[in-house]
Amino acid sequence: MGIPLNKKLRNAELKQFVTNIIRYNEKDNLDGDSFLQTAFCEWFSGKKENIAKNYSVLPKDSLVSKEGVEADLECLRKRCRQ
Repeated sequence: MGIPLNKKLRNAELKQFVTNIIRYNEKDNLDGDSFLQTAFCEWFSGKKENIAKNYSVLPKDSLVSKEGVEADLECLRKRCRQ
């Protein structure tokens, strides 16, 4: 059973979110791309190599950043205060 597709989230953001969680928890041995294919099978289809290649560029108005989970939470907190 997977998590259903949500058009409001973009694949690149989801991939970066999982990457940030792995880094934040210092679990570098976890395979984020395999997790994405398993939990979000409707979102990420095809070869695992294509995930890293096709979803590495975040949209300009992305909800997540390459800075990590803490930076993303701080940014979200600032947005909520406005």
